[in-house]
Amino acid sequence: MKSFWSTTIIVIVGALFVTVALLAVWAPDASAHANRLRAIPAPNEELNAAPERVIIWFTEPIEPRFSEISVLNSAGAEMTTGDTVFDATEPQAMWRALNQGLEPGTYTVVWRNVSTIDGHRVVGSYLFSYGEPLGAGTVVEATDQPLVQSLADPFIRWSAYVAIAAIVGGLMFEMFVVSNFLASSASGEHSIGFARRASVVATRVMLVFGIVLVCAQFAQLLQHGAVVLAGGSSGFASWLAGLPEIATGSGWGTNWMLRTAAAIAGLLLLLAAHLMRPRHAVDAGNDSDSDVASVLATDSIFGALALASGIAYLVLVSLASHNAATPTDVRWVAIFGDAVHIVAAAIWTGGLVYLLAVVYALRGSHDRDESMRFVGAVARRFTPFALVSAAALFASGALSALMQVAIPEALATPYGRVLIAKVVLTIPLVAIAGYNMVSASRRLESARVLKRTVTAEVGIAVLALLAAGWLASLEPARQYAERTGIGIAEEVVRRETIDGADIAVRLEPGTVGSNSMTVAITDGAGAAFTSVEQVRARVRFLDGEFGETFRPLDDAGVGAWASDDIQLSVGGAYQVEVNVIRTDAFDSSVALRFSARSTAVATDQIRASFNQSSMMLGVVVAAIGLALVATRAVSSVAAAGVVELRRILTRPGWAGYGGAVAVVVGVLAAVNPWTFGLGVPSDGLRNPWPPTQESIATGNALYASSCASCHGDTGLGDGAASAALDPAPSDLAIHVPLHTDAEIYDFIANGIEGTAMVARSGELGPDEVWHIINYVRTIAE
Repeated sequence: MKSFWSTTIIVIVGALFVTVALLAVWAPDASAHANRLRAIPAPNEELNAAPERVIIWFTEPIEPRFSEISVLNSAGAEMTTGDTVFDATEPQAMWRALNQGLEPGTYTVVWRNVSTIDGHRVVGSYLFSYGEPLGAGTVVEATDQPLVQSLADPFIRWSAYVAIAAIVGGLMFEMFVVSNFLASSASGEHSIGFARRASVVATRVMLVFGIVLVCAQFAQLLQHGAVVLAGGSSGFASWLAGLPEIATGSGWGTNWMLRTAAAIAGLLLLLAAHLMRPRHAVDAGNDSDSDVASVLATDSIFGALALASGIAYLVLVSLASHNAATPTDVRWVAIFGDAVHIVAAAIWTGGLVYLLAVVYALRGSHDRDESMRFVGAVARRFTPFALVSAAALFASGALSALMQVAIPEALATPYGRVLIAKVVLTIPLVAIAGYNMVSASRRLESARVLKRTVTAEVGIAVLALLAAGWLASLEPARQYAERTGIGIAEEVVRRETIDGADIAVRLEPGTVGSNSMTVAITDGAGAAFTSVEQVRARVRFLDGEFGETFRPLDDAGVGAWASDDIQLSVGGAYQVEVNVIRTDAFDSSVALRFSARSTAVATDQIRASFNQSSMMLGVVVAAIGLALVATRAVSSVAAAGVVELRRILTRPGWAGYGGAVAVVVGVLAAVNPWTFGLGVPSDGLRNPWPPTQESIATGNALYASSCASCHGDTGLGDGAASAALDPAPSDLAIHVPLHTDAEIYDFIANGIEGTAMVARSGELGPDEVWHIINYVRTIAE
């Protein structure tokens, strides 16, 4: 028998080589579905001049061969000329020219695309008008996306998931559990013969699953072709002829071909490992042969390479998953979590399938007691692997849920409901697994009981994989929620009491587009507050440098001010500062911070933050580490019947050392965003303090003690020390509006070269600088 560690090294090196190669050639840059991001003309836009073309941008790169734009007039006639145009430098956009001499009227834009990552087809439409207003009751967004691309898709994915789990998990079980036991002094001559019998049975089962996997791959191509080519006029022959183009001319097709190659290679390698065993190793009736050469399929290099091919298949699945389509700053965290999840599921499920094959191999055994001893031994040795797999499975599942659900409200989506069903399935699965682990710690007496419990565990695991197939086919919960308005606030409100005035601000609906704002000001008794000269709002987009807009509010009656013209142009983080100019006291300021979302376009506002993702990544790694440490205790129980703490601490073994390192790394990764900041994306400095009255008052006091001597009490640059300075201090009313908060922060903290403005970072803390910035913004007004 090939040494355990040499075979292990072959698999690890092979899998790493394939993984690195795949990552080098398949670096995804996408979102889960290619939803519309923005368009020219914009949805519901009323134009005075005829547009020359329609341009649409999407949330991810799209396949040019299977994407197009159509523009129809009110009679349903096509109003475009030429083909849909794509630009290789901007793979997320497409455009199409319109007919010259376009008549005034209302037009419908219909678009369809195919994702370069998961291959999902998305269809949408919207309206715009030229030379006349849109009709009353016009529906801007008339798209109803299907629940799944096709009813067959979840079941095809399910069959592939079950097949690859049985193959990868089964080979791992044989390599790391059975082979390890046979290499130990606990095994005997009969164990070798029974292991040969079990390996033959399990290998035949895995070969059947290998055929299922290859068939599932081609079935996926057929149904994908039916989805992509849907709506065309081509017949069956044209559709069949178009399949090679789909396979070779798209990003999804590239991934499909690599997966199919891995599946076929794995099947052939596994068949070679099975057939190249000596004849006596294939003869299931020979239990007494003590020749240990090529007892197991994984003793051959072909078996090890078959496992490497299976792992490569799983990596490719992760690279075409919803997690591979998350926003850029968290994408590789999501892919790592998905890879851990599917590998852990394969180890658990496939190991159970192999164990079930071992139990069935008991039939016809010449020495049933010795065979049961073998079954008990491998079951006990599988327990640590199952424990680590379970910890990895649940922790990485939580990470994936964070990525694809993001907010509790999104659990009300189809994706969220299926996810809940999958979680519910884990309750009996864990209960049965726990029972089997306890049984494995003792000598197994009843093969019938073990067969029933393991069969039940396999059955529930297969149902959980069916739920996984549906999850992979459904639109992610976070995108469905954003598209349909789930979890999107209907208003943004803020209320503060400042110097006897109760100021209540309401912004509706707080989404992309036109918003209305009302400000109600009352006194302590609830009566209208009359000492107000003016109310105005300043709107700033915090996720980019779009400048600021000022909107004076109209007097809507005693104590009430309003505006129907608060425009939020893009999705993202906004700050709205409401200034109340008072006649009885200093001006009052109320600030609102919120994320503007949209049900008309994809804004990616319902999503996990980098900090949340990093924390969950740390949880995944730490959970695996804790499980590895726990396996040391399990091994102690298996060896001595008790937990020997001294033995665990003095001889932790590879699991103990590896687990301890993983726990430390996991904890560091979890706290990294708030401590070391390694890898934290830098979008520029952002003021963490909204300009509330309290922040402005704090900044005023700090300004008076640190800045007024040069810049003057009112910021005009006429402070007591200004006369001796060359150049003179800037007039903040002019200077401040010209710069972003981040630039002003740099001026205060680090000084301005060539001026008397010296660095103040040694005297002022970061928060104090931000408070000063909030105050000087009020001077500039």
